[in-house]
Amino acid sequence: MSALLRCADIGKNYGGVTALKRIDLTVGVGEIVGLVGANGAGKSTLIDIISGNTEPSRGAVMLRDREVKGRPARRARAGISRTFQHPQISEVLTLRENVACGLASTRMRSPLHVLRELALSALIDTTPWAEVDRLCESIGLTDLDRVAGTVSFGDLRLAEVGRALVQQPDVVMLDEPFPGVDDEGVMGVLAALRTLRGQGKGVLLVDHNVDIVASIADRLVLIADGEVAIEGPVDECLASSVFRERYIGVA
Repeated sequence: MSALLRCADIGKNYGGVTALKRIDLTVGVGEIVGLVGANGAGKSTLIDIISGNTEPSRGAVMLRDREVKGRPARRARAGISRTFQHPQISEVLTLRENVACGLASTRMRSPLHVLRELALSALIDTTPWAEVDRLCESIGLTDLDRVAGTVSFGDLRLAEVGRALVQQPDVVMLDEPFPGVDDEGVMGVLAALRTLRGQGKGVLLVDHNVDIVASIADRLVLIADGEVAIEGPVDECLASSVFRERYIGVA
Protein backbone atom coordinates (compact mmCIF):
# COMPACT_ATOMS: atom_id res chain seq x y z
CA MET A 1 0.00 0.00 0.00
CA SER A 2 1.48 3.34 -1.06
CA ALA A 3 1.87 5.99 1.64
CA LEU A 4 -0.50 8.93 1.42
CA LEU A 5 0.70 10.53 4.64
CA ARG A 6 4.13 9.94 6.13
CA CYS A 7 5.58 11.20 9.39
CA ALA A 8 9.35 10.84 9.18
CA ASP A 9 11.45 10.97 12.34
CA ILE A 10 9.05 13.33 14.13
CA GLY A 11 10.23 14.54 17.54
CA LYS A 12 8.98 17.21 19.90
CA ASN A 13 10.66 18.70 22.97
CA TYR A 14 9.19 21.20 25.39
CA GLY A 15 12.25 22.52 27.18
CA GLY A 16 13.70 19.54 28.96
CA VAL A 17 10.58 17.40 28.43
CA THR A 18 10.46 15.04 25.43
CA ALA A 19 6.88 14.61 24.22
CA LEU A 20 7.70 12.61 21.07
CA LYS A 21 10.78 10.56 20.22
CA ARG A 22 11.49 10.01 16.52
CA ILE A 23 8.01 8.93 15.41
CA ASP A 24 7.71 7.19 12.04
CA LEU A 25 4.11 6.66 10.93
CA THR A 26 2.33 6.19 7.62
CA VAL A 27 -1.28 6.26 6.45
CA GLY A 28 -1.82 4.51 3.14
CA VAL A 29 -4.21 5.27 0.30
CA GLY A 30 -7.63 4.02 1.36
CA GLU A 31 -6.42 3.08 4.84
CA ILE A 32 -7.82 3.78 8.29
CA VAL A 33 -5.11 3.78 10.94
CA GLY A 34 -6.11 3.65 14.60
CA LEU A 35 -3.75 5.65 16.81
CA VAL A 36 -4.10 4.60 20.44
CA GLY A 37 -2.28 5.20 23.69
CA ALA A 38 -2.77 6.32 27.27
CA ASN A 39 -3.36 9.95 28.22
CA GLY A 40 -0.16 11.93 27.75
CA ALA A 41 1.37 9.39 25.36
CA GLY A 42 1.76 12.01 22.61
CA LYS A 43 -1.17 11.28 20.29
CA SER A 44 -2.62 14.79 20.20
CA THR A 45 0.87 16.30 19.96
CA LEU A 46 1.49 14.24 16.84
CA ILE A 47 -1.80 15.34 15.28
CA ASP A 48 -1.02 18.96 16.17
CA ILE A 49 2.29 18.64 14.34
CA ILE A 50 0.74 17.03 11.26
CA SER A 51 -1.96 19.71 11.05
CA GLY A 52 0.46 22.60 11.58
CA ASN A 53 -0.82 23.67 15.00
CA THR A 54 2.56 22.78 16.55
CA GLU A 55 6.06 22.89 15.09
CA PRO A 56 8.14 19.72 15.49
CA SER A 57 11.59 19.81 17.01
CA ARG A 58 12.74 17.46 14.26
CA GLY A 59 11.39 15.47 11.35
CA ALA A 60 9.05 16.11 8.43
CA VAL A 61 5.42 15.57 7.43
CA MET A 62 4.98 14.27 3.89
CA LEU A 63 1.75 14.23 1.88
CA ARG A 64 1.99 12.20 -1.34
CA ASP A 65 5.79 12.27 -0.98
CA ARG A 66 5.94 16.07 -0.77
CA GLU A 67 6.84 17.81 2.48
CA VAL A 68 4.01 19.87 3.97
CA LYS A 69 4.93 22.97 5.93
CA GLY A 70 3.29 26.09 7.24
CA ARG A 71 0.18 27.04 9.15
CA PRO A 72 -3.00 24.93 9.44
CA ALA A 73 -4.76 26.86 6.64
CA ARG A 74 -1.97 26.00 4.22
CA ARG A 75 -2.15 22.34 5.18
CA ALA A 76 -5.93 22.37 4.80
CA ARG A 77 -5.45 23.61 1.25
CA ALA A 78 -2.92 20.83 0.70
CA GLY A 79 -5.53 18.24 1.72
CA ILE A 80 -5.20 17.65 5.49
CA SER A 81 -8.18 18.19 7.80
CA ARG A 82 -8.71 17.42 11.48
CA THR A 83 -10.96 17.58 14.51
CA PHE A 84 -9.87 18.52 18.01
CA GLN A 85 -10.08 16.66 21.30
CA HIS A 86 -12.05 19.64 22.63
CA PRO A 87 -14.39 20.85 19.85
CA GLN A 88 -13.35 24.16 18.29
CA ILE A 89 -16.84 25.42 17.44
CA SER A 90 -18.30 28.93 17.24
CA GLU A 91 -21.18 29.02 19.72
CA VAL A 92 -22.87 31.97 17.93
CA LEU A 93 -23.15 30.22 14.55
CA THR A 94 -25.67 27.53 13.67
CA LEU A 95 -24.60 23.94 13.26
CA ARG A 96 -24.97 24.32 9.48
CA GLU A 97 -22.75 27.40 9.45
CA ASN A 98 -20.11 25.75 11.61
CA VAL A 99 -19.90 22.79 9.25
CA ALA A 100 -19.84 25.11 6.24
CA CYS A 101 -16.76 26.84 7.64
CA GLY A 102 -14.89 23.79 6.39
CA LEU A 103 -15.69 24.83 2.82
CA ALA A 104 -14.03 28.19 3.42
CA SER A 105 -11.04 26.90 5.39
CA THR A 106 -9.30 25.51 2.32
CA ARG A 107 -9.27 29.03 0.85
CA MET A 108 -8.71 31.08 3.99
CA ARG A 109 -5.74 33.21 4.92
CA SER A 110 -7.11 34.32 8.30
CA PRO A 111 -10.11 33.69 10.60
CA LEU A 112 -11.79 36.82 9.20
CA HIS A 113 -11.39 35.38 5.72
CA VAL A 114 -13.39 32.33 6.83
CA LEU A 115 -16.30 34.47 8.01
CA ARG A 116 -16.22 36.53 4.81
CA GLU A 117 -16.24 33.40 2.64
CA LEU A 118 -19.09 31.97 4.68
CA ALA A 119 -21.19 35.12 4.28
CA LEU A 120 -20.50 35.40 0.56
CA SER A 121 -21.27 31.76 -0.11
CA ALA A 122 -24.78 32.25 1.29
CA LEU A 123 -25.38 35.08 -1.18
CA ILE A 124 -23.57 33.81 -4.27
CA ASP A 125 -23.84 30.04 -4.37
CA THR A 126 -26.50 27.83 -2.79
CA THR A 127 -24.85 24.54 -3.83
CA PRO A 128 -22.45 24.34 -0.84
CA TRP A 129 -25.38 24.45 1.57
CA ALA A 130 -26.96 21.44 -0.08
CA GLU A 131 -23.65 19.60 0.23
CA VAL A 132 -23.44 20.54 3.89
CA ASP A 133 -26.96 19.28 4.55
CA ARG A 134 -26.31 15.96 2.83
CA LEU A 135 -23.09 15.41 4.73
CA CYS A 136 -24.68 16.25 8.08
CA GLU A 137 -27.53 13.86 7.39
CA SER A 138 -25.05 11.09 6.57
CA ILE A 139 -23.36 11.37 10.00
CA GLY A 140 -26.61 11.75 11.98
CA LEU A 141 -26.43 15.50 12.62
CA THR A 142 -29.92 17.01 12.36
CA ASP A 143 -31.79 20.26 13.13
CA LEU A 144 -28.99 22.26 11.56
CA ASP A 145 -30.54 25.66 12.26
CA ARG A 146 -29.85 25.29 15.98
CA VAL A 147 -27.27 27.69 17.39
CA ALA A 148 -24.20 25.73 18.45
CA GLY A 149 -24.18 27.27 21.92
CA THR A 150 -27.49 25.56 22.69
CA VAL A 151 -26.78 21.97 21.64
CA SER A 152 -25.32 18.91 23.34
CA PHE A 153 -21.61 18.14 23.51
CA GLY A 154 -22.19 15.14 21.24
CA ASP A 155 -23.72 17.33 18.53
CA LEU A 156 -20.77 19.72 18.79
CA ARG A 157 -18.47 16.78 18.12
CA LEU A 158 -20.53 15.72 15.11
CA ALA A 159 -20.48 19.29 13.75
CA GLU A 160 -16.70 19.34 14.00
CA VAL A 161 -16.47 15.96 12.25
CA GLY A 162 -18.73 17.33 9.52
CA ARG A 163 -16.58 20.44 9.16
CA ALA A 164 -13.49 18.26 8.64
CA LEU A 165 -15.19 15.92 6.15
CA VAL A 166 -16.85 18.63 4.06
CA GLN A 167 -13.39 19.81 2.99
CA GLN A 168 -13.06 16.57 0.99
CA PRO A 169 -9.52 16.10 2.33
CA ASP A 170 -6.94 13.57 1.21
CA VAL A 171 -6.26 12.81 4.88
CA VAL A 172 -8.61 13.39 7.80
CA MET A 173 -7.49 13.10 11.42
CA LEU A 174 -10.13 12.61 14.11
CA ASP A 175 -8.97 13.31 17.67
CA GLU A 176 -11.37 11.65 20.15
CA PRO A 177 -14.50 12.03 17.97
CA PHE A 178 -16.78 9.63 19.86
CA PRO A 179 -17.07 10.66 23.55
CA GLY A 180 -20.52 12.15 24.14
CA VAL A 181 -21.86 11.00 20.76
CA ASP A 182 -24.93 8.72 20.78
CA ASP A 183 -25.03 5.38 18.97
CA GLU A 184 -26.63 6.84 15.85
CA GLY A 185 -23.90 9.46 15.60
CA VAL A 186 -21.14 6.89 16.11
CA MET A 187 -22.55 4.72 13.34
CA GLY A 188 -22.88 7.77 11.07
CA VAL A 189 -19.25 8.75 11.59
CA LEU A 190 -18.06 5.17 11.00
CA ALA A 191 -20.12 5.00 7.79
CA ALA A 192 -18.55 8.26 6.60
CA LEU A 193 -15.07 6.91 7.31
CA ARG A 194 -15.80 3.76 5.32
CA THR A 195 -16.89 5.96 2.42
CA LEU A 196 -13.63 7.90 2.64
CA ARG A 197 -11.68 4.65 2.62
CA GLY A 198 -13.55 3.55 -0.49
CA GLN A 199 -12.61 6.85 -2.16
CA GLY A 200 -8.92 6.22 -1.53
CA LYS A 201 -8.63 8.78 1.29
CA GLY A 202 -6.54 8.27 4.42
CA VAL A 203 -7.87 8.39 7.98
CA LEU A 204 -5.95 8.71 11.24
CA LEU A 205 -8.39 7.87 14.04
CA VAL A 206 -7.56 8.60 17.68
CA ASP A 207 -9.89 7.39 20.42
CA HIS A 208 -9.69 5.67 23.80
CA ASN A 209 -12.57 3.37 22.85
CA VAL A 210 -10.42 0.58 21.43
CA ASP A 211 -13.51 -1.47 20.56
CA ILE A 212 -14.77 1.23 18.17
CA VAL A 213 -11.32 1.84 16.71
CA ALA A 214 -10.68 -1.87 16.23
CA SER A 215 -14.04 -2.30 14.50
CA ILE A 216 -13.01 -0.09 11.59
CA ALA A 217 -9.21 0.34 11.56
CA ASP A 218 -7.07 -1.53 9.06
CA ARG A 219 -4.03 -1.13 11.28
CA LEU A 220 -3.24 -0.06 14.84
CA VAL A 221 -0.37 2.10 16.06
CA LEU A 222 0.25 2.22 19.81
CA ILE A 223 2.18 5.20 21.16
CA ALA A 224 3.63 4.90 24.65
CA ASP A 225 6.04 7.31 26.32
CA GLY A 226 6.35 9.34 23.14
CA GLU A 227 7.36 6.50 20.82
CA VAL A 228 5.74 3.81 18.70
CA ALA A 229 5.52 0.75 20.92
CA ILE A 230 3.83 -1.54 18.41
CA GLU A 231 2.04 -1.32 15.08
CA GLY A 232 0.44 -3.78 12.71
CA PRO A 233 -2.83 -5.57 11.92
CA VAL A 234 -5.55 -4.98 14.51
CA ASP A 235 -5.91 -8.56 15.73
CA GLU A 236 -2.16 -9.05 16.11
CA CYS A 237 -1.75 -5.84 18.10
CA LEU A 238 -4.65 -6.56 20.43
CA ALA A 239 -3.28 -10.03 21.14
CA SER A 240 0.26 -8.79 21.71
CA SER A 241 1.79 -8.81 25.17
CA VAL A 242 3.41 -5.46 24.30
CA PHE A 243 -0.03 -3.94 23.72
CA ARG A 244 -1.36 -5.30 26.99
CA GLU A 245 1.64 -4.11 29.00
CA ARG A 246 2.15 -0.68 27.39
CA TYR A 247 -1.52 0.32 27.03
CA ILE A 248 -3.70 -1.75 29.33
CA GLY A 249 -1.01 -2.14 32.00
CA VAL A 250 -1.47 -5.90 32.38
CA ALA A 251 1.61 -8.11 32.09
